[in-house]
Amino acid sequence: MKLKGREFKVPERKISETILEFGEPITDVLSPRATKEEFEHIMQIVVSAWNAVVLDEWNDTSHFEAGFLAAFDSAPPQLQAMAADLVLRKKKKFSDDPRGVGKYEVSEKHGQLVFRADARLDL
Repeated sequence: MKLKGREFKVPERKISETILEFGEPITDVLSPRATKEEFEHIMQIVVSAWNAVVLDEWNDTSHFEAGFLAAFDSAPPQLQAMAADLVLRKKKKFSDDPRGVGKYEVSEKHGQLVFRADARLDL
């Protein structure tokens, strides 16, 4: 795949695994007894950060990142920093992954929370 004059190899790793690793700085602070709803809320932030950076890369803009960060303007400083850190983490550690996240879900299976996601090259 070619994007902004850069050639990208689409990773073979499942996007769900990648997103879980990407979100570790936030998901690691969740209680082991976190509810499905709590995990869903966290994953919504994680996926939104990921997709904001991806969409900006695809469209050669900074509009989506700015919108994502602006959503935290009235949040406590710790949450604002968390959002900014996610954006930087995507750009630094996961910059070679051009996939966006389409449909995703959190479900419970055998008492464990499971995250599933569809990889997209168009959103």
